[in-house]
Amino acid sequence: DQTVALARMLQDAGASMITVHGRTREQKGRDTGPADWKGIERVKAAVSVPVIANGGMENKAQADACIASTGCDGVMMGEAALENPAVFEGVRTGDRQEDLAEEYLGIVETYPTEARNVKQHLFNMLYGHLQVHTDLRRALHLARNVDQMKQVLAELRERPRIRTETHCNKPGEYTAWYHRHRWEYWKHAQA
Repeated sequence: DQTVALARMLQDAGASMITVHGRTREQKGRDTGPADWKGIERVKAAVSVPVIANGGMENKAQADACIASTGCDGVMMGEAALENPAVFEGVRTGDRQEDLAEEYLGIVETYPTEARNVKQHLFNMLYGHLQVHTDLRRALHLARNVDQMKQVLAELRERPRIRTETHCNKPGEYTAWYHRHRWEYWKHAQA
């Protein structure tokens, strides 16, 4: 197995920790598919340095299951944590998006950064609601400062939290940014 051989080479070269993404290069977009936890488990068994698992986890329960299944020393979450920074607390994506966005804007006021970076994080966090309330998606795009972004967020809080419109992953599900590729797959499979 090339992955195991590479992990051993990295350890022998002095790596003090190895992170393994359980997907192949080909698994992206609509073809993402599940991560290969058995592959991560094989790497963990082959090396003595800590192994961090990555790929295919979108909530705390899945992270805990990955650790239990692979024996890895920890997990990394990228996209799921960008959308829901409270994922490690067990908060379900979609339940507190506006609160998380407001907290984030407070942090940005204390530690300023470029507006485009702030907006990208807000687009990730508020994705599901902005798919339904497209006028606010445009308003966020046009926002040039934190006060304007807060205004968009305040308007979004006043809108209904729709979960069953055509923009959803499947009828009855919250439209998660993390699932945007799955929604595309589902949409095209229904056609």
